[in-house]
Amino acid sequence: MATTPVAPSGTTTAVSSSRSGRTTVIGPTTSTLAGTSDSSTSGSPAPIRVSSTRVGTTGTNDEAGGDDADTSMTVAATTRAVATAPTAAALRRLNRRGVRIDPAWRRRGSPSSGSPPEIRRVVRETAHGRNVAGYPRRHDGVPGDRHRRTEHTPTKALARRSNRMIYGREPELDRLDDLIATVAGGRGAAIVIEGHAGIGKSTLLDVAVDRAARRGITTVQVAGNTHTQGAPWALSGRLVQRLDQALADRLPEMLHGPARRALDLLETDPTPFNGTAYSIVHGVTCAVRDLASADPLLIVVDDAHLADEESAAVLASIVDRLDDAAIGLVVARRPPTANTADAFVELDAALSTNRVERRWLPELDAGSIRAIVDERLGDAPVEVRERISSAAGGNPLLARESADLCVGASPDHPADVALADELDPQSTVIRRATLARLGAGGVGAGRVAAAISVLGRQARPDRVATVADVDPDTAASVIGQLVQSGLVVVDDGRPTIRHALIEDMVLAEVGEVGRVGLHAKAAETLHAGGARDEAVVEHILAGRGACHPSPWMVATLRRAAARQRILGSPSRAVELLEAAVALSGADEDRRPVALDLALALAAGGDRSASDRIDAIVDDTTAASSAATGHLLSFLAAIAEARYTTGQFAAAERTCDRALAHLGLADVPVRVAVGAAEQSGPETAMLVARLLVGRDSASLLAGHGPRLDISVDRLVDERRRAPSLHIRLLAAMRAGQRALGVDMDPGRLDRMIETAQHAGDVLPDALVRPVYEPIGTAMAMAGRPTDADLLLTRLIDDATERGELAAHVSLLPVRAYAMLRLGRLADAVADAEGALGLAANAPTASRYGSAPAIYVAACAELERGRPEAARRLVAVEDAAARWGDSQVYAWYLSAVGRVALADGDQVDAERAFAAAGTIFLGAGGGGTVLPWRSELAIARRALGDHDSAVQLVADQIEAAERVGDAWLLAESRRVAAEWIDDHRAAADELASLAANLAADAGPLLHATVLTDRGRRLRRAGDLRAARHVLARAFDQANAIGAARLATIAAAELERAGARRRTVATSGIAALTPAELRVARLAGTGRTNRDIADALFVSLKTVESQLSAVYRKLQVSGRDEVAAALRS
Repeated sequence: MATTPVAPSGTTTAVSSSRSGRTTVIGPTTSTLAGTSDSSTSGSPAPIRVSSTRVGTTGTNDEAGGDDADTSMTVAATTRAVATAPTAAALRRLNRRGVRIDPAWRRRGSPSSGSPPEIRRVVRETAHGRNVAGYPRRHDGVPGDRHRRTEHTPTKALARRSNRMIYGREPELDRLDDLIATVAGGRGAAIVIEGHAGIGKSTLLDVAVDRAARRGITTVQVAGNTHTQGAPWALSGRLVQRLDQALADRLPEMLHGPARRALDLLETDPTPFNGTAYSIVHGVTCAVRDLASADPLLIVVDDAHLADEESAAVLASIVDRLDDAAIGLVVARRPPTANTADAFVELDAALSTNRVERRWLPELDAGSIRAIVDERLGDAPVEVRERISSAAGGNPLLARESADLCVGASPDHPADVALADELDPQSTVIRRATLARLGAGGVGAGRVAAAISVLGRQARPDRVATVADVDPDTAASVIGQLVQSGLVVVDDGRPTIRHALIEDMVLAEVGEVGRVGLHAKAAETLHAGGARDEAVVEHILAGRGACHPSPWMVATLRRAAARQRILGSPSRAVELLEAAVALSGADEDRRPVALDLALALAAGGDRSASDRIDAIVDDTTAASSAATGHLLSFLAAIAEARYTTGQFAAAERTCDRALAHLGLADVPVRVAVGAAEQSGPETAMLVARLLVGRDSASLLAGHGPRLDISVDRLVDERRRAPSLHIRLLAAMRAGQRALGVDMDPGRLDRMIETAQHAGDVLPDALVRPVYEPIGTAMAMAGRPTDADLLLTRLIDDATERGELAAHVSLLPVRAYAMLRLGRLADAVADAEGALGLAANAPTASRYGSAPAIYVAACAELERGRPEAARRLVAVEDAAARWGDSQVYAWYLSAVGRVALADGDQVDAERAFAAAGTIFLGAGGGGTVLPWRSELAIARRALGDHDSAVQLVADQIEAAERVGDAWLLAESRRVAAEWIDDHRAAADELASLAANLAADAGPLLHATVLTDRGRRLRRAGDLRAARHVLARAFDQANAIGAARLATIAAAELERAGARRRTVATSGIAALTPAELRVARLAGTGRTNRDIADALFVSLKTVESQLSAVYRKLQVSGRDEVAAALRS
């Protein structure tokens, strides 16, 4: 196959050295990787003589590059022996076969003149950030990625680096050009380039960056690497850093709303928030979208197979948002393996869903490989070049390394020539080429190269010198020689091994023990130099076998662990703290670290670690003679972390241990708070947190309430000027109503009033702990309108902050308020929204899934969609997921409702009875849901009339006790169904309808009217029946209650009225997702604001809003709002 070069070739050079009378040649400097001939020199440096190997200068990873020195450089002869016997034997065999080496080819070069000071000057100056002409530099100016560049690369360098020969990749280059053109045109696009190591992926990415920059597209380039593969957010953190640099450090002022969560990755000490890792993922995605909306943006990710899992999730999220803005994404990676992590499976799913092209990079054809070899060894014998080309097997990296192993020699001392006989396997060739380049580096080159490899993104000449244990001048000289030999590239003073395979060989030469020692030295060096904790801890972990325990190591590990826990990566925090515990000395030093570990374990939600957490808490409290604020704060945080991960019994136990340490575990709340107040407001708040946490955990664990009646007296005494801890206690006392604890309406109102305390603004940290239980209590206690207003404000605030946990927790509560108000479509929209996001939320937030299922199932049944309701309750692991908690009773109630609708009274009776048992376990009258009346309907259908009557009577009594008008009306409606006399039943229902409170909602009102109309028809009063049933039909039809509207329509026909048609257009035709979009659009929000609020893509919002306009027959947001109001 003919090979067509894409760009003109650059100048080749030769370098040589003399040693013991031998003349050997290294060259040319033109690199040919991944099917390229990297013409990276702007001049022809004088030859440098080195030992027995021909070595070329190359560039990034698969295909590195850099500006070669314009000045002549020479290096001292190597003192390290390079394995030469195999290639010498090969040359002798070649000679026997009649192949001769051209003496002119052997003798190229010039005498060595030692190691000039120029090299040391260049390294020192680049270490201080000065761009010295002729010294290869990396391209982004950011400590981080190997051989990567961003839009900060000077235009001249970009143009020069793109003038390279690229063989056999015309289809891939055309595809990249198409992607760049798409992005430049304002649309998103992506491609994934997959291939084995050395096949040329990085070269294609370099070309994409060059060409995108020439078209004025902002380009950022990052890469995964082995050093940070296990560090959460490593790659995405570098992405955010690059974005910030691309905007001249103006990223913080350009991001708003949830996109600001991306800035947490730039902070050494991010602000704690009620979020999860998904909040960060969403924030980075929003940041990318917002920036790409202003100007086209190309993101290039190399070595994506080495990305951390969190960053893989970020890439998957960006793929899902490609249609939102002019986002270009080019990803290069090696093929997935059987051990591919879940996050990469998620990325592959996103690629498939969005139909992103995945292009496999095949081996180069023979013509391309031959062109690469010819360019490097153009004057070598034809048979030599043919054998090398054949042995390379289509891999350009192997072709280049093999060519570089060919060495010329003087006639009286034959040189080694690496032929096909010696070129298999691939690792052998790369290892021998690496050894040859190390030999060219002179004394200490192996250790310097290993130090560069170990330091990774943190490598600088001064640090390399310290880690390698050589003086700075020697390190500078060796680095310069390694650059000339092609082993190392440098940018902004940061030397880097140019390819991962070569780096593996460098580290293999120092051995495992040597590598561990270098990591230990790197940890000390980076710490002394003020590097970020995240960089230091990688080396502490890798060098633990050689580290001498030191207090600074423990402190560094603790700070890094705290950051990872805040960012939603508790497993990484546990890993760091396990190391910190191991490095801690005496018990008094170890216990604070162990507390950190207990908090990280609790945040991770690993139930198998429960006993260990308890042991740490017990050990710490036993060793502490006094209850310090620091200790109490930690214990409260551990309890809250266990609560957040759904370990309610363990959270209750931790609170008890903390209170017992204060001697307050078994005293009344009023006494405990009074004692704590003697130590100041901070201690009082900590005690209040422990009391509130113990109570809510106990209720959810099914152990009953733990706030005794004395809290009521305490709140009454302080209600006129409540302190913050009193407001917190009042909010929790009100919230008990939602968890099944009975409370009369007057007391509930006083608790809510005290907790809100008009005029006093709560600190941010207390907004959700105070207002969420208040809103929940309002929704459950017959005040759904107030609940809707309060919860909407909280949800909007959570959206603005990007706090997914709060979002998921609050949506089911508002959905229940919507259900009570008869806003069925809104109820389903909120419930489905919560269920859709629950998988990414903390465990405690996911507990809201059960109430969400109940609300959605009930609403879908009323909307005439039983199949949707059946789908919602089809949860196989419900018992394991929710246990015997209160929320499981919500799920059982949903199962019972669906069974009743399907006519399965047996399953309905079983589900409602189990739900009632759990609800009554809270210690109240079980008034959270109308489970008694529904159980009564099932039992009556099964023939148990007496039990049914008693259940309804009990529910009426319980509803009157807690003042729940809605529950009372529902109970009386069911009781009226069993009145035998139709006229008497109609009169009872008429009285009930007349006295329904406004908050009872149109659904209950329409249901009562339908029941009354049916009874009037059966009593023979057809005219009155038609009047009542017409009102019932209109009301049910208006709110989308298709089931009830159908019943009313059928009764109207039986009463002699004309047939009515149930609405299938307008708001009733909107899906839950469309209704969510419509509601937000009706408030005047932009599409981007709606996407942020719903955690969906901009394209999704646009598509759903178009459907809303079509179904509502409107043309703008104002008309949408009017249609929804009507």
